[in-house]
Amino acid sequence: MLKKKNGIIFIIIISFLLIMISQLIFGKNGLLGQHRLYNHIQSLEIEIDSLKVELQKQQDENKRLKTDSFYLEYLVRTRYGMSKKDELPIQFIDIKKEKPATLPTDE
Repeated sequence: MLKKKNGIIFIIIISFLLIMISQLIFGKNGLLGQHRLYNHIQSLEIEIDSLKVELQKQQDENKRLKTDSFYLEYLVRTRYGMSKKDELPIQFIDIKKEKPATLPTDE
């Protein structure tokens, strides 16, 4: 009777330990979950760094637009095709990018 009781207690303790170990490894906050969170945090930190660089570029562009009149004139002329009064605007067409004209067929 004592051996049977000790066997049952041993099985209960082993089962409890196996459940605890499985929760430690596979549970929501287990080792695998912690590893996933660590990887996610690393990717978010990389994204934050790249966004900081992008923000700095935007701030530099904003400052340059406010202070550098030559740069502002360059952008207005190149992006929007504007010109000063009494200037003749000339546009250059890249032949390689233009589609060749097709001749109509007699069908």
